[in-house]
Amino acid sequence: MSEFEDAFDLCRNLGLRVFVSYGNRGLVTTDALVDAMSRRFAEVVEFSDRIRHHSQGTRLGDHLGYVTEFVLAARND
Repeated sequence: MSEFEDAFDLCRNLGLRVFVSYGNRGLVTTDALVDAMSRRFAEVVEFSDRIRHHSQGTRLGDHLGYVTEFVLAARND
């Protein structure tokens, strides 16, 4: 998680907006990412949709290949 926090800190310190595309099968939970972003940015918005993910030979998602993909957006302005 510290790599995400380092990146969020850098973006905040540079006055940048942040957009993160992340699936529900990642090692870090989406709730943890939203929490880390909320501690650094004034506004965090979460979008999600269930999509069919191309697995490139690795089993992802449910038996039909669907995952929930999140786009997290954060800003201070």
